[in-house]
Amino acid sequence: MTQTNLTPAQFAAYTLASLMEPLPRGFILVSTGRGGLSAISGVDPDAEYPAVPPTHEYSQLVGHEVVLTVVNESGLKAAVQDVETVVRRLDGINIAATILASGEYLMDLETKRTTTLEAASASLPASLGRPTELRRWAPVRGLAFEPIEPDVGAVDTETVVDAWVHTVVTGRRPDQALVGQIAAAISDSSTRDQLLLAVARLGFDELDDASADEDVMAALLGGRGRPLGEQLVTGALAAQYVAAHTTDMQAAALLYAQSSLLLWSEARARAALHAAETALLYDRSCSLANTAHALVNTLMYPDWFTG
Repeated sequence: MTQTNLTPAQFAAYTLASLMEPLPRGFILVSTGRGGLSAISGVDPDAEYPAVPPTHEYSQLVGHEVVLTVVNESGLKAAVQDVETVVRRLDGINIAATILASGEYLMDLETKRTTTLEAASASLPASLGRPTELRRWAPVRGLAFEPIEPDVGAVDTETVVDAWVHTVVTGRRPDQALVGQIAAAISDSSTRDQLLLAVARLGFDELDDASADEDVMAALLGGRGRPLGEQLVTGALAAQYVAAHTTDMQAAALLYAQSSLLLWSEARARAALHAAETALLYDRSCSLANTAHALVNTLMYPDWFTG
């Protein structure tokens, strides 16, 4: 492979970890050269694979060497069955290598070597930036432990917020204790706001602990330019991780609603809409979920992205 000399499995792992949500079935193309051109196509898991796509969908990759990752959550054998159809769809694309992906597993179609998403991610060069625990969790969404009840015991708010900030900064998955604490804290209106504002402060260089809440919300809603470092994306994934590991559906709705706002602020329109819709699935009466859903449908992108 050119440039960073990654293996096909490393290319696939890096690309999959960049997704905000699982891809049950479909394929991903990523250029091996400079520029990181990529394309993604999702397919209905229960339908026939469409044989012919619109040619313009992948026109930007013509002339580039690419790694193809074919995903099927039903298993690697099912992914193998999809490959022939996918390759026919990609006539004219220079496919350097093909990786099959299902759940946590990756297999190089040529060598038949199998590895895991975690192992391939861990082997990436440090200079490239290895995906964090939350990034590796995002495309798979496996449960690390059984969903637990919110921790309604006496917990210091500042301690919980500090632990939440540390989770977002490091990209580590919250442990069971923090999941229980966040699931409880998100249901309290004052603490809920503190959690959201603490993450929002991480996304903008000009914001710190001394910044007024109004300034933080203005930044989150696109009034302070582009967020930096994708910390808001990590915060959104952390919220979704807690939602996936709590038994409290109302708390899960609030967490997904907050994640929708954070993703919208990063101009991740599709992921923000999906998060808002998921929040409403958990609790259709959740006012924050309805607000997030209205926002992402009315304004697909913040001003800094469209202006």
